Amino acid sequence: MPVADYSKGLYMPMGIGIPPFYQSYEELTKNHPDVSPYFSFLLDSQDRWIDHHHLVVDGSVMHLDKDNPNLLHLYLLSYERNTLIAHFLIDLT
Repeated sequence: MPVADYSKGLYMPMGIGIPPFYQSYEELTKNHPDVSPYFSFLLDSQDRWIDHHHLVVDGSVMHLDKDNPNLLHLYLLSYERNTLIAHFLIDLT
């Protein structure tokens, strides 16, 4: 999708077994977060877990680029999804 439509991407909070930021009740009953294959967490350069609350990073948004399917856009969001912290481009090739 185009970068301007990033808000339609996959919104996921940091953690394991946490439901997406926006999910209907019907979707939640069909796809319970305890069995979700999606999770995210932060590691330091020595592969140690970083508490994302201390960094004020609460989640991410991801989407593939409109023109390049091998380019992933990753946005880090802060507390309550009110602030965009960073936008990274990740080459998937």
